[in-house]
Amino acid sequence: MSQLHSFYPEIEPYNNGYLKVSDVHQIYYEQIGNPNGRPILYVHGGGGTNGCCDKERRFFDPSYYRAILVDRRALGRSKPFGEIKDNDTWKVVEDYEKLRKFLEIEKWLIFGGSWGSTLTMIYSELYPDRVTGLILRGVTLGQGKDLQWIYHAGASNILPEFFETYANAIPEAERDDIVMAYWRRINSDDKEVAFRSLIFVLRSVAVNAYALKEFTRIKYAKLWTHWGCALSIIHDHEVDLSMGLDDEVIYLSARHDNHFAANRGFFSPDKENYVLKHIHKIRHIPCIIVHGRYDVICPVQRAWDLHKNWPEADLRIIRNAGHTINDIPLASALIAAIKEFQQKGY
Repeated sequence: MSQLHSFYPEIEPYNNGYLKVSDVHQIYYEQIGNPNGRPILYVHGGGGTNGCCDKERRFFDPSYYRAILVDRRALGRSKPFGEIKDNDTWKVVEDYEKLRKFLEIEKWLIFGGSWGSTLTMIYSELYPDRVTGLILRGVTLGQGKDLQWIYHAGASNILPEFFETYANAIPEAERDDIVMAYWRRINSDDKEVAFRSLIFVLRSVAVNAYALKEFTRIKYAKLWTHWGCALSIIHDHEVDLSMGLDDEVIYLSARHDNHFAANRGFFSPDKENYVLKHIHKIRHIPCIIVHGRYDVICPVQRAWDLHKNWPEADLRIIRNAGHTINDIPLASALIAAIKEFQQKGY
């Protein structure tokens, strides 16, 4: 049995603050560990409320690394929370470069997970001379089939009971694009949502499936969020829908998450399959890919596809692990990967 690597002790930032990256957005950042240590950027994943959490500070040896954790535009502690204006994949990637310059860092190691793995690879392809190495978790490649798997057909076969709750709230006539159907409802006022829902109920044989008063933007935001929560957990499917959050936070989180999904990750036709098309720019950079065998959000096929296009990268598929760092085998493998870079002087 391989050795399990534990998180480092709890730690507080030695420095934190906000960087104004546009007329609209300020991103929150914090620095952990050794101010004179090797710089490593942590790029978190997910949409919703996700910024960096306290546990993520504990991946890094505080005596060796100067770890920089950033909450993406409109997420976590960044301001304004949930704002979708002036917010897309390419602007988010440029924020990391703005932060690097602001912090006067020449080069850094980067650790990105889930959607953060996509952002990490795009950043590295744009700025390969600024990257010393990469650790990628739960790989997604920014392809249309990634969205298809999550929101339409794929994960639905693994979590059918959760998927039906999510999908059946949309009239059958609109289910060819469930993401856009949610976008229309989440971005409409409640009167418009109620009107759409009334038509749905009148046409449905299951008239009692939902009370009309339940059809509000918040209702659809909660349904969207519930599906996302279900996808993240493999060991306990007692999903806490409220997550201890008030309705406004859930609404803004869902709107932000749906904004990226509805815009197909902001990969326009000229940027289709962008990550793999430009992978040659970073194949010389040392990389360890860590992927849970039972990752429901980002199926292991994505990591395998990446590895086939980047054979120099070290792919590690972790048994008995899913998508999140709460899966102990996955967290252990990630800590081990970071330690390997540390031992090599990165």
